[in-house]
Amino acid sequence: MSKMTFVVNFPDGQEPAVSAGTDILGGQLISVAFSDLNERWAWRDATQEPPYHTPLLVQLTDGAIIISSCSEHSGWYDDDDDVHIAGWMPLPEYMEGLDDEQF
Repeated sequence: MSKMTFVVNFPDGQEPAVSAGTDILGGQLISVAFSDLNERWAWRDATQEPPYHTPLLVQLTDGAIIISSCSEHSGWYDDDDDVHIAGWMPLPEYMEGLDDEQF
């Protein structure tokens, strides 16, 4: 069975009612996000204020991609004289239900 993702704009207050099993163009609805997931996973410019004390995916001006965080008091933890933060994006949610014995 194949899956497709649609992002559809609706005027505020005119979003359709949806529920599990809603027929969509002949397919069955299995998941809904009331947001644009493309925006959630987009790179943000370093000038855009990040959430503080939160691990983030960060691209440095030398092209490296790391996980770092930012403080409202001291700024980015991995920003130094030679390499600076170029942009950032949120990390995915942590996996639930992992058991140390699985590894």
